[in-house]
Amino acid sequence: MKALRVFLVVSLAVALAACTRAPDDETLKKDLQTLIEAGFAPGLLEVVSAQHTRVLPYIWPGDKLRVGYDAALRVKRDHRFGAWDQINIATLALLMDAAPDQIRGVKPNGNSSGDMISVRGGLAYLNNGDTLKLDTTPPEAAPKKEPGFVLASDIRDGVKRRIANLEKAWRASRAAISYDEWKLARRAVAGRAARHDGGFSIATDVEGSVYWHLGDAVARTASNINVPFANVATRGPQEALDFLRDGRVTAIVMRNTEAALAASGMAPYADTGPYKLEALAALYPEPVHVIVKEGSPIGSPAELFGKHVGVAGTARVDAVEAEAVLRGHGVPLSALAAPLVAVPTADALDQLEAGAFDALIVTAPLPSVPLRSFAARRPIRLLPFDSDAIAFLTTGMANYVAITIPARTYPGQTRPLAAVAAVTMLVSVNTVPAKEAASLLDLMLTRVDYLPLGSLTGAMVGREDAYRSMTLPWHAGAAAYFDATAKQ
Repeated sequence: MKALRVFLVVSLAVALAACTRAPDDETLKKDLQTLIEAGFAPGLLEVVSAQHTRVLPYIWPGDKLRVGYDAALRVKRDHRFGAWDQINIATLALLMDAAPDQIRGVKPNGNSSGDMISVRGGLAYLNNGDTLKLDTTPPEAAPKKEPGFVLASDIRDGVKRRIANLEKAWRASRAAISYDEWKLARRAVAGRAARHDGGFSIATDVEGSVYWHLGDAVARTASNINVPFANVATRGPQEALDFLRDGRVTAIVMRNTEAALAASGMAPYADTGPYKLEALAALYPEPVHVIVKEGSPIGSPAELFGKHVGVAGTARVDAVEAEAVLRGHGVPLSALAAPLVAVPTADALDQLEAGAFDALIVTAPLPSVPLRSFAARRPIRLLPFDSDAIAFLTTGMANYVAITIPARTYPGQTRPLAAVAAVTMLVSVNTVPAKEAASLLDLMLTRVDYLPLGSLTGAMVGREDAYRSMTLPWHAGAAAYFDATAKQ
């Protein structure tokens, strides 16, 4: 106990020392401007003011200091932070270490020159002797443990493992089976009830996922305007599709490449499909990234003959999209050094660094958080797509759209890059009345301010990009809605 008290006293002294070293407000302002100019979009934002928050600055392992701040930014030229082909608000949020609900003033339809944006975030500094140096890299995912210390993360991970073991035993029990069935019925009832009461329901994904957060922002908005709405969490695409086909929900959120497989009854939907799906709206793009280490001689996806290629992510469509991009560049799977290997993103990045993969294919919204964090410490290159491959992948009945990954989306990326993207979309069926579908679109595309409600990807959802050509036929309600809005 005495040793613990000594440790706490020393820790407090270190923290107080950190406070005395914290940069003043004028330095904060200059450093924020430097960060934005170097890592976001030069000449777009002016830092008008920056002040320390009341949050106590603290030392990280490695003697890093984090300083909380409140800043006011002035927009210097017109810019839509949710546009598909412009550097977006998610990139700025990661750069400024700010949660979505701590950024105010970003307008869904675009900001004009002179608009003000407020941000509450954090800056990191490195201790450089008697001075502090702005640290432009994200914090390490797992700090190194010093001898004699027990990290809080070790305790947390131990608790998580214990809980996971208990949950595993619970799932195997008879009671757990009954509980799962009850939860399934409860979610189904919630979706049906919202529709019965004249509102809407959408099936998204597991609670806490990117799709779920988007649905949660819609649900909170609907609640504020007294519209019945249910954001129905699911265990994955198969369950969402079944909810839609059974009439439990108005629509589902799904990547268009997955929807195409389900609509055609291809694997893994050969036993349950085909599903008669129709498009309501394109929500936001998920570009396909092809990355190599900075020193790699590979300059194009077309040069991956005889190479080891990994797929980051274990969703069923990740490998499908990787195969499509390779095929578009004239590289058949048989020409690779080994079959495509799909592994979780963090493991895939580690294997790229270790040399197990020559290239890695990642489908993710811009920016991919794991990829951006990785690129900040281990230099990589994103390969631009060949123009012929883009044409092949985006014409006819293809499932992709042409996209530009804006410069500075990732550390070290100095130029915009041509690529293709799958599209996260809102999907329904023709048994949903056209009026219900159109009203849901009006709610989701015009009445929800996603960013302050915690959804970064939702900031890219808008009427301007929603009527993009899709491989699915358009729902009658969507066709009527977009035709009516075009005439306004």
